[in-house]
Amino acid sequence: MAKQVQPTKQKNLAPITLPTISPLVALGILLGLVLIFYSPILFGGKFLWEDFVEQEFPFRNLATSSLASGHIPQWNPYVFSGMPFIADIQVAFWYPVNMVQALFVSDGHLSPVIMQWFIILHYFVAAAGMFYLVKTIFKTDDWSALFAGIVYAFSGYLTAQPMHQMIVYQLALFPFVLLLFLKGCDSWKHSIFAGLLLGVMYLAGHPQTSLYLTFFLGLLAVYEIVYRMRNKETGKFSGMMIARMAIPALIAFGIFAIQLLPSQELATLSRRDVITFEKSVEGSLSFGHLITLILPRLFGLTDAMHEAKVPYWNGAYYLSWETMCYIGVLPLLFALIGAFGGKRKYVSFFAGMSLFAVLFALGDHFVIYKIFFQLPLFNKLRTPARMMMVFTFAMSALAGLGLSQAIKRELAERTKKIIYGSAALFGFVWIAALAGIYTPQSFLASAPQVAAKSISWAAGLAAFPVLAMALIAFLLPGRKFAGAALAFTVIGITVVELFMYGMGINASTDDPRAAYNEQPELIKMLKEDQAKELSRARIRSAHAMLLKRNQGAYDRIQLLEGYNPLVLQRSSPECFNPDITADLLNIKWSVMEKGQSANIIQRQTYLPRVKMYYKTSVHPDEEAKQLLRSDSAFDYRNVILLEEKPGIDISASDSSSIAKVARFEENEVEAKVTTKEQGMLFFSEVYYPAWHAYIDGKETKLYRAFTSLRAVEVPKGEHTIILKYESDAFKTGSMMTLATLGISLAALGVFSFRKKIS
Repeated sequence: MAKQVQPTKQKNLAPITLPTISPLVALGILLGLVLIFYSPILFGGKFLWEDFVEQEFPFRNLATSSLASGHIPQWNPYVFSGMPFIADIQVAFWYPVNMVQALFVSDGHLSPVIMQWFIILHYFVAAAGMFYLVKTIFKTDDWSALFAGIVYAFSGYLTAQPMHQMIVYQLALFPFVLLLFLKGCDSWKHSIFAGLLLGVMYLAGHPQTSLYLTFFLGLLAVYEIVYRMRNKETGKFSGMMIARMAIPALIAFGIFAIQLLPSQELATLSRRDVITFEKSVEGSLSFGHLITLILPRLFGLTDAMHEAKVPYWNGAYYLSWETMCYIGVLPLLFALIGAFGGKRKYVSFFAGMSLFAVLFALGDHFVIYKIFFQLPLFNKLRTPARMMMVFTFAMSALAGLGLSQAIKRELAERTKKIIYGSAALFGFVWIAALAGIYTPQSFLASAPQVAAKSISWAAGLAAFPVLAMALIAFLLPGRKFAGAALAFTVIGITVVELFMYGMGINASTDDPRAAYNEQPELIKMLKEDQAKELSRARIRSAHAMLLKRNQGAYDRIQLLEGYNPLVLQRSSPECFNPDITADLLNIKWSVMEKGQSANIIQRQTYLPRVKMYYKTSVHPDEEAKQLLRSDSAFDYRNVILLEEKPGIDISASDSSSIAKVARFEENEVEAKVTTKEQGMLFFSEVYYPAWHAYIDGKETKLYRAFTSLRAVEVPKGEHTIILKYESDAFKTGSMMTLATLGISLAALGVFSFRKKIS
């Protein structure tokens, strides 16, 4: 049965009919497309790559295996000699989908196959969310909303990011967040749901995405208020509406508090706390990148199999995905039609945000980013091109609206100029590439010789979508090509175009499990040795790396190395002699290069994990750091370097003292000490404010030793010293999250009860 759509008043035009499509069928189509697009990964034995292998796979394994065994891993002692774990926002420990994966842990590990299914199903969520959003706020037909969902989920930006699951998770949930937020302007119930889902979105763990999407949401709230004040007939404006708009933010930050407060504490102590403007603009769009809206292979491609005809050449290899802004040629045309073809509510806002995103993403090539870099939070981030996520979101929605207008023949006369002008511009960009007008040096002075091939490659690939766009642009103004024929044609061409460009580029034949099992004998040896005697291993040198950087987190072996942008500023003592640093860090095993090969050797001079000292040298913070950097003769074996004077008198020594680790857990370390004199018990453990010390059950001061490690003053006698990770930020955040969740659920119950009664 067909659904009748009111045509515009034109002579000789038949009424428009569209086949009906139920929401379930639409969702089924979107799910089927997602499964086909990612079939090489889901069914073809291939795997995600890059950061998925290096960071997300080992950290998700540590998180899920810990949760499966019944404990929360506050501290990660396996990388960088130890650092906070769940306080790391990118670990996204509390994101519900990540927690559910603990159910799939087997033999202490989580399969990458399981992780990939959860990631890829979020693309279906993204498509479904955009479908419902466009259908609701722009009141489009189902086919146009389906088109918008396809454009969003298979856009260049989203399909370039599956190895960064945090970004995918947040962009997948955002359409639903936005939809609930707008409904919540007139409904307490929807307002509460919007807050809960926004909080869950924050928990997915990518601060930059959270900031950009919150910025979008905040400006939308302002737009909604102004629009309602100026058009009172369109919606009730009141103080209660303002309150309902504020509720989602309050609830979201309450839900997020369990992650936010510990993460703030970590951020102030990490190396990412300070970033220069010059560093922040790495990953800006150039004006040349705007051509990739038509020719996405203009600068080559970085793909998982390294089989691209031309590798990405306009900057570092990872900029291939960071600067990806392609949404498809036809979707771009229909987005422009939607943006300029009518005065429907939200159109000007979405169009304005699309333009803002482009200008912001230009980084140091335009003034907007320079202004925003002066603002809090924005000055902590890099890669301005990531703002193109907002462009992708807004333009995908406008594309759905534009197609809907074309299907229903709602194209205004001025829209003809938009169609012809856009088609001419797109065609010129393509023809210029075919004609060799562009040269690599016009984009990058130091472009490699192979770069010329990428321009012809890009032009060849763009032939189908550009010519299809030109034909449709020629037919649209006549308003005879409309209805189901237009809908099916546009959707079909777009699916082919986006699949042609994005399918398989992040599918690698390298199994992450194999990457973490390349040295089984070495891993076994380190595990067994560290079970007998606590120590660390250094597995990386200038030209060799024996294990993966985050191997420690995967196999629970304690390493000096790691891979994490939030590594602590003080992760190790910075000594004049690197061997002294290794000794202080309890490094028993170290990589040794020999010719073209490398193996691991046992060091003989390392200090034990715990040791009693009876001589102290006290120097304030910066003086202590300078002392280690400059004094190669400092007697670190007999003198402990502190930044504060101990509270006990240390004047005699005991050469027969005994100090040993009795129990070592991720969140707790227990040591036994026997000493005839008062002294300082040194722990070769990285200092962090959330650690607290107890002697025989009574809390005592935890000192910072050697600028980055720990020490506790110990009276003479036999004592048990326990170090516990007890984060006040985590306790406060947990209470706020539980309270917010409880109040929100109670409020939902009250509103549901009142509705039932009424």
